[in-house]
Amino acid sequence: MFDLKDPAAVMYELNECRKVHKGRAYIRISAFDSTHTWELLRLSFITDRPDQEPGFFLDRQEVDGRHIRYTTRSYAAASKPAGERYGA
Repeated sequence: MFDLKDPAAVMYELNECRKVHKGRAYIRISAFDSTHTWELLRLSFITDRPDQEPGFFLDRQEVDGRHIRYTTRSYAAASKPAGERYGA
């Protein structure tokens, strides 16, 4: 959907996508700038997330001076129930 002047068309497509996926998927809107010499993605954001989203821990480790390592672990692999996973 390029060169839209009315946001109603975008909202219509977003609502149709929501009807099809009904809380089972991520929905992302991306805005593309087709201006000559730019021609790139200018804006992108998530509008919807799935109802069941396991999520991830992000462990940060500072090593060897200024180097930083990151490790991801799934919340689903933790032994806590779903309502208690997103704590500190």
